[in-house]
Amino acid sequence: MKWLSGQPAKTDDGYYLCAIVEHSQPSELYWDGSSWSYAVEYESREIVDNNDVPYYMRLDDIPMPETW
Repeated sequence: MKWLSGQPAKTDDGYYLCAIVEHSQPSELYWDGSSWSYAVEYESREIVDNNDVPYYMRLDDIPMPETW
């Protein structure tokens, strides 16, 4: 499990844990193949500038605790 830089491939859409510029902690964002956004109800999305997300890791790559 490590932070990746840049942007995921266009085909790797899904949810990611992201480091966002000027934020003190990571946030969960959705990558749609071309842009980042916060997941908002009813399919409206708040887009985040791609340049403001220098690091990310796919949520599926974060392991569950060993005793889970």
